[in-house]
Amino acid sequence: MSIQVTSGIPRKQPANVYTVMLILSVLFLLIAVIAMFMEYQRYAPDYWKTGNARPVGAAAQTITEMVSQMHRLG
Repeated sequence: MSIQVTSGIPRKQPANVYTVMLILSVLFLLIAVIAMFMEYQRYAPDYWKTGNARPVGAAAQTITEMVSQMHRLG
């Protein structure tokens, strides 16, 4: 048997249901990323700016206070 040579350009397969689902999933992921970025900009614009953050309660000790407390305990 011999292989028959086809003439012309081979036809492209039509899009099936899996191709459509892939395109829709990429579209929805892109929408989700944009929505999350908008939420980030709205609710946490200064999340990484911690220069003026101060601890509260018992954690607000200086190094010298901790060292003197350690010496008192033994």
